[in-house]
Amino acid sequence: FWKEVHGSGDWFAELKAAAVSILEIHDDHHGTNFLGNWPKGSTVQSRLGRDPILCQDCHADNIIGRFFSKKAGEMEAKDIQKGHSGLPSADHLISPLTEAIHSAHQRKNPLPDSQGFAGGCQLCHPSHRSDRTLNDFPITKDGKNHFASGDIRDSKGCFTGRDAHAGPRRNRSGAETRSDLNAVGHYLLLEVMKSGGADKGLYCTNCHNRLSRELYKADHLSDAVQQKGRTLRDQPLDRIAEAAGVSLQELKDDYINPKSPRQGDDTGSGVLRSWDRTGQSIAAIARINADDQGNPILTPADEDGDRSVIIEDADPDGTLGVPVSYDAATHGRDYWLAAGEPHCADCHQPPFVESMGGGAFPIDQPGKYALMRYSKGHAGITCQGCHESMHGLYPVDPEVDITGYQQAALLNQDGAHGPVKCGACHQVNKNGVPSRHQDKIDRKSSLWKSYEEAVKFQHTLR
Repeated sequence: FWKEVHGSGDWFAELKAAAVSILEIHDDHHGTNFLGNWPKGSTVQSRLGRDPILCQDCHADNIIGRFFSKKAGEMEAKDIQKGHSGLPSADHLISPLTEAIHSAHQRKNPLPDSQGFAGGCQLCHPSHRSDRTLNDFPITKDGKNHFASGDIRDSKGCFTGRDAHAGPRRNRSGAETRSDLNAVGHYLLLEVMKSGGADKGLYCTNCHNRLSRELYKADHLSDAVQQKGRTLRDQPLDRIAEAAGVSLQELKDDYINPKSPRQGDDTGSGVLRSWDRTGQSIAAIARINADDQGNPILTPADEDGDRSVIIEDADPDGTLGVPVSYDAATHGRDYWLAAGEPHCADCHQPPFVESMGGGAFPIDQPGKYALMRYSKGHAGITCQGCHESMHGLYPVDPEVDITGYQQAALLNQDGAHGPVKCGACHQVNKNGVPSRHQDKIDRKSSLWKSYEEAVKFQHTLR
């Protein structure tokens, strides 16, 4: 249809076919009726014979500001197949979009490689390179698991095989400084990144897991850069396991390096349980105040009749007010927010950590780490300004991302492919250390002679 009527190429036709297939599967599994009028053949009418379907009309999604999911009974009559066995009960609250997509695929077909890494991550996020090739795609042309007897980390995509955490050749043109790892980072470096004598790097589930949420939940920081206050991040693994209520082996197997079952459906692996709730609070809200006559003082209602709550303390561990969970604040839960995402501080020691949260509340929170993409270093420069964005951190592998590889070299005065060095902006001495800031780096100090120490010092200037 798309080729004949609209003159489209293979890519566009295949894209439309995939979209229709997704709707068909959704109708079959969940009793919706999105393809009830399919196909309409008119060139002036949608082939669906209806308005376009937006997933977030039913599924909450924080990333676009859709904070409410529908209940199944709130769907329009034209969108459901009445009496269908897969149709949920009327009071069923539809799950957030990201949870619905990830958990459905992980349960049914996690595409495990020979070590149990869930290949489905690489399937969608995606397995292509800057030259647009799809070599090493997780599924073969005949629909088989490409890495069933291999290692999914050998594929190359938007993360795997690409950046400072996942590229097997990252140390050939690396950061030139220590990694400054905590106990979690050391474990990942020694027990996960190196496999069978080869440097394989990390996989998606080594960062996106239950551990990142537990660490965030335990934080109550007074100084993020120096990591002062209450935290588990500076503790040994056995202490972290104790705080999480699991054994040390469970922490390693289900929290730090979770794997999928090698055969059959996933009914409860550490990967699938990444979607478990941790009971984190978003903020403490004020109790209802009363006037002299005892009547409640409420905030003005908006045009829909809803009333805003009064945030007593944006710190979720604050002593004032009543803590409110993310689930109560948004049906999107904590997805896409600091509480639900990994942090540099999960593996790295200070000062190589994010900024204090609260500046972008409720995306992040006081007393806890902001996300890397919202954090800044000296002179207000974003972390991404020198390190590039997460999943594409310098140095990148030129086979996967030639653009990023060349970009770093153009920014660095010595042509290095690692993070942007001081010399990109400053006049530096023979050691690569800024030479015109005697108030901060005196010629007699150890910083003057050590680029590594100067970099560490620079990360404290915020």
